[in-house]
Amino acid sequence: MLTDEYRYKILKVLEDDPHITQRELAKRLDVSLGWVNACLKQMADEQLIESLRLSGQSHQFVYQLMPTGRQTKNIIAVSVLITKKAQLKALERDISELEAELKQSKAPSEVPQRARL
Repeated sequence: MLTDEYRYKILKVLEDDPHITQRELAKRLDVSLGWVNACLKQMADEQLIESLRLSGQSHQFVYQLMPTGRQTKNIIAVSVLITKKAQLKALERDISELEAELKQSKAPSEVPQRARL
């Protein structure tokens, strides 16, 4: 499934490096090549990107963001930023709670050496 976060990441990478191969994109995003291929097809169907075959190269493409793709990337960036900030606040709250719990339940000398941060 193509989430907003991955949609943004793909659009950003293609904007920065339009000559990237699908294999390189898959490696950069740590996903499968098949998944990248399906996402690029979907994004082309949505007219977010256009893939242009390089002349004389049967398997090499240049990916261009369409005007809709540029607008979508900017809109999604705001949404992803809001989500990431909320996740950061939740993570900071969880860390504080865990630190407080450990302070109350154990003296520092009782905490195993490898568990100390």
